[in-house]
Amino acid sequence: MPGIQEWIHSLEEGRGATLLKRLVFFLGVLALAVWYDVREYRNFTTPEMMDLAQVGRNISQGKGFTTDHIRPFSIALLQRHQGEVNVLTNAHPDLANAPVYPYLLAGLFKVAPVSHQFAAGASRYEPEIAVTVLNQLFFAAVIVATFFLARRLFDNAVAWLTAALLIGNGLLWEYSNTGLPTMLLLLIVMLIANCLFALEARSREEDPLQAPKGVIPLSLAIGVLIGVGCLTRYSFGFLLIPVCFFLALVLRARKGVALAVVLASFTVVVSPWIARNVAVSGTPFGVAGYAVFESTPHYPKNRLERSMPKNFETDMKPFALRDYMRKLVEGASGVLSAGVESFAGSLVGALFVAALLIRFNNVGLQRLKWFIVGAGVVLLIVQSLGRTEYYDAGPSSENLLILLAPLLLTFGSAMFFVFLDQMNLPALAWRRMVITVFVLVGCASLIVKLLPPRGFSIAWPPYSPGALQHISGWMKENEIMMSDMPWAIAWYGQRKCVLNTLDAGETTPSDFFYINDYQKPIQGLYLSPLTLDGRFTTEVLKGPDSAWGRFVLEALLRTNVPPEFPLRQSPRGMLPEHLFLSDRNRWGR
Repeated sequence: MPGIQEWIHSLEEGRGATLLKRLVFFLGVLALAVWYDVREYRNFTTPEMMDLAQVGRNISQGKGFTTDHIRPFSIALLQRHQGEVNVLTNAHPDLANAPVYPYLLAGLFKVAPVSHQFAAGASRYEPEIAVTVLNQLFFAAVIVATFFLARRLFDNAVAWLTAALLIGNGLLWEYSNTGLPTMLLLLIVMLIANCLFALEARSREEDPLQAPKGVIPLSLAIGVLIGVGCLTRYSFGFLLIPVCFFLALVLRARKGVALAVVLASFTVVVSPWIARNVAVSGTPFGVAGYAVFESTPHYPKNRLERSMPKNFETDMKPFALRDYMRKLVEGASGVLSAGVESFAGSLVGALFVAALLIRFNNVGLQRLKWFIVGAGVVLLIVQSLGRTEYYDAGPSSENLLILLAPLLLTFGSAMFFVFLDQMNLPALAWRRMVITVFVLVGCASLIVKLLPPRGFSIAWPPYSPGALQHISGWMKENEIMMSDMPWAIAWYGQRKCVLNTLDAGETTPSDFFYINDYQKPIQGLYLSPLTLDGRFTTEVLKGPDSAWGRFVLEALLRTNVPPEFPLRQSPRGMLPEHLFLSDRNRWGR
């Protein structure tokens, strides 16, 4: 039967064979994702993850772009703009996060049938599982976008090798399980790279005196993508600098039009949100705009977020050029030293360095290669200056250099085939064996991660979803708490919580009593292992933020709190891991 014979031939050599291979590949990646999620799932482990998620949930519940994680610095920003008014009476506007990712999470929480209550005895929190699945879908889209770009730049073999190395990258899998917008930003970078290469290729194919076809649509897409990326992570907007340089150097005709379209479309995308921030707080980026001051000698750790400056001009005056340069140098050296350390064991990274040292015959590859270098320099500077305590707390969306990983893997894979062709292997089987070994080495980080023993799914200490929901349940929805981990109280406990102030009420004037007396009464105080596990001398007694450590020490030694402190009731059995104080007995014993 001719029909059956044609079908069999299609499965063996034709289009059917290609589809079958892609189906097997897809099912393999899906199985790997399930295996990774079963073995390596952990609940959210950093403040940034929980902060974004709780804002997304507030949006999904019709509360608008508001936050239950309230920073004293945010209170000060609002009062600086609005005057001495009570800013805690109503829902608190979020001034720390860009809007795109929280709105995506809001849509997810609207659609996904998940419960925001942590079931008794459970080891997984349903909303976090949904967020992980969303990010792994973004990861899959990154792999597809990288595959097609690698095939356009080089050939099919390089595309498949790049895809395999992306799938086997342990760090990217870890980011897919964090709840951070890194996977979305990776996808945006790859879409921008595809648009840039398309413009560059068309500029070489057309008459030098005429503009390449599609210059306006592609420029429009690039500007919109950078704008969306900026509204996902504000610092992403600096990618506009290397993109504009690339277009200015590549396009020979109508480059002015292309640059104008990119800048105009970017401005149109980001302007409404900047106008919202200015209207609410008087600043274009809210709390996030002051990230350059954090992790400096003046504001170590999260001291800036916990402060309530009375005069912004005076308090920010000590910052001079040397302060910014010091943060830049220290941040860049830390990033580079960590990169060199991992580079030594990264064969693909070494191959990308080799790609920088040779000249490709294809001028488009040369241009894209140096675009990657230029973008890396810009992102390194931005990442170093914008580095906060969140960066050191674990995986962070402040890690901007990871956004170039797919492009680095593409050029590294191409260089591998250049060296492989020089080996003159005697048989095809030897060539396949070398490729297999290379893939296994490139995927070693994921392979090791998936080996026994299996890790714990609950990130305790300091985060225990069930315990945090139980403690937060003592508070009413309209009441307010203070804690050293308000992001966790907001996400797991679903209660409004102020980040603990720099003072514990023992100074005059006191930020604690200012909030309690003039904003809204603080009716619960929760201090976690973040404070109680501090080093006794350097953090509890003599550290720059030791006020709450000494407060806990007084409570432990004297089994009492300072006489003027408004919260005096505490449940039994929580010390020494936790301290909870309230204005009354809320636990029924």
